[in-house]
Amino acid sequence: MVVLWFVKFATRNKLTKTPSRHKAARVLYKGAQIAMASLQPNQTLYVNNLNDRITKQDLKLALYAFFSTHGTVLDIVCLKTPKMRGQAHIVFRDILSATDALKAGQGVEMLGKPMRVAYARGVSDYIKKLEGTYVMPLPDRAMDDSDDEGGETDAPRGTKRSRDAEEEEE
Repeated sequence: MVVLWFVKFATRNKLTKTPSRHKAARVLYKGAQIAMASLQPNQTLYVNNLNDRITKQDLKLALYAFFSTHGTVLDIVCLKTPKMRGQAHIVFRDILSATDALKAGQGVEMLGKPMRVAYARGVSDYIKKLEGTYVMPLPDRAMDDSDDEGGETDAPRGTKRSRDAEEEEE
């Protein structure tokens, strides 16, 4: 049994569907104009379709070598987790450098695969720290305290008592 999925190809004027034998259907853009128009210019670039079979250090070095020619690169974040494999975020000092790098890097073959470059969705934590607007995220609470009935909430939980305290109670 052959299952056909449809891959959508977007151009400026029309959206067409063509059959594909891929497991998942995804939108492929012809040209960077559509991808660039959807996000606001930012100091951080999102790069995907990177080779995920090389080490993290080699990938960072290759990205730095390419993107540093277009402006000052402050930070490169690339993770090897299954969700972030083949993707990276490059933080530039200013928006003009990021825009120049976006235009120059779109579709360029890096380590055997053509890069897809777009502005990042949000502002990088590195930029927020430089501006002084960074706020540490609150840690998730493991247990819900709503079942406490007037008990002490500030008391530490799960701490061991010392032997001296046990002997005094007996």
